[in-house]
Amino acid sequence: MNAARTEYSLVEIGHAIEYWLAHEQAEPLAIGANARVLADIYGIMLYQRRTRVAVSQLSERQINALTIALHQLPLI
Repeated sequence: MNAARTEYSLVEIGHAIEYWLAHEQAEPLAIGANARVLADIYGIMLYQRRTRVAVSQLSERQINALTIALHQLPLI
């Protein structure tokens, strides 16, 4: 994890979920573990109408899933 990173945006989390949906194997009609842990925070953020979440509010598993996915996405 980048030590200077203090928050993630809703858009970044959405991109990370898309990455894991495309790259993680799951049972039919299910999503993989990494997409699922990110979907948890994504849903909460949508419900609370938040556009950003502090790193301190994420679990280690969520941080790892975000870090891996966002470093794999091509730069725009």
